[in-house]
Amino acid sequence: MKKILYLTATVLLFGILTVIGCGKNPILSYLPEQASSGGGGGTSGTGTTIITYFSDDFESYAVGALNNGMGGWYVNTTGTGALDIFSENFKKVLKYSGTGDYGVTISRSITPVAKATLEFYFKNGHAFTFRLTDDKGAQPVSLILSSKLRVMVNGDSTDTLAISGGVWNKVSIGIDITQLTYVVKLNNIVAKTGSLVAYTGTSLNGLVFSEGTSGTGTSTTYYDNLLITDQ
Repeated sequence: MKKILYLTATVLLFGILTVIGCGKNPILSYLPEQASSGGGGGTSGTGTTIITYFSDDFESYAVGALNNGMGGWYVNTTGTGALDIFSENFKKVLKYSGTGDYGVTISRSITPVAKATLEFYFKNGHAFTFRLTDDKGAQPVSLILSSKLRVMVNGDSTDTLAISGGVWNKVSIGIDITQLTYVVKLNNIVAKTGSLVAYTGTSLNGLVFSEGTSGTGTSTTYYDNLLITDQ
């Protein structure tokens, strides 16, 4: 009798582990991946050590307004623009919102580097621009998130891949000043890649996120898991 009970319990436990999974819980698999902690390092699929220059998953912030100086961010809002730490599905995310004419910008500095990749997750992007800045005060590559991912580089502006609304998307921009190259990806698919032309910057030293609208209507956008690495 004891042996039968033991076998039954073992089978039930195995079944539970199979449903939950030994890794990520599939029930929460729709949430964006957690960013690694800043200043650390990981390992890429090729075995190369990844150096993390900056990361922020917003979990350490209290729910409410993100004010200037919090977490090292410079925050500027105009009109009805608002920037908040918002709790969604048991996770904290960054929420941009506004009605009519408004603007929201956040920025911060990073340790100057010649090569870096910025990635993050977003949902419901609306005319939102993000970019890595350099020591010349320029932005070698800028991206606009709207119905499509627009890449602005070398004086040109190109609409690339379509962006799915109402779901989390992942976008990344990699810049190598030494090789004068860049690559932009949406959900791990290359949207645009090429060379930087007539570029004179010597280091990447910051990032800027900005959003704004004019006219009527309300816009809300969510962001999470900002990560800057050397890859």
